[in-house]
Amino acid sequence: MKKIIAILCASVMVAACAGTGGTPSVSPSQIAQTVCPVFKYTVGQFNQISQLMPDNAGVQKAADQLNAVSPIVSSVCSNVSTVSVDNIKDFTNTVLPALASIAGTLPLSPQTLQTVQAGLIMAETALGIVGYVEQEIPKAQAAMAREQADAQ
Repeated sequence: MKKIIAILCASVMVAACAGTGGTPSVSPSQIAQTVCPVFKYTVGQFNQISQLMPDNAGVQKAADQLNAVSPIVSSVCSNVSTVSVDNIKDFTNTVLPALASIAGTLPLSPQTLQTVQAGLIMAETALGIVGYVEQEIPKAQAAMAREQADAQ
């Protein structure tokens, strides 16, 4: 599970930092294209774990949490070409904390749990920055257009 969540976090970071010259130039669709396959793989791996430990209370709680976030995952991952910044924000604000909670309910060593939590924090921060930048660009463009119009 540690490796799976680490892969998810690394994928989010790569998506957030992709572009030219090191500046984030990634669309919500690109984030979804990167994150969704990894998340689906993670869910598949979790399902295998849950079959091995069906009576474990932590596994059952984790399954309930995955079921609770599945509508958001579906809205982002079912058609990545129509994903918006708001979809990514919902994903960031709901799915990533759920993954952290899931990691806390599973029987992981303290070191593994810290690694997973650090990766999720980095992923959440990267996605938050991308969402903020995506919202601010149109505002800045509109302000520039107004200034140019006023100058003429």
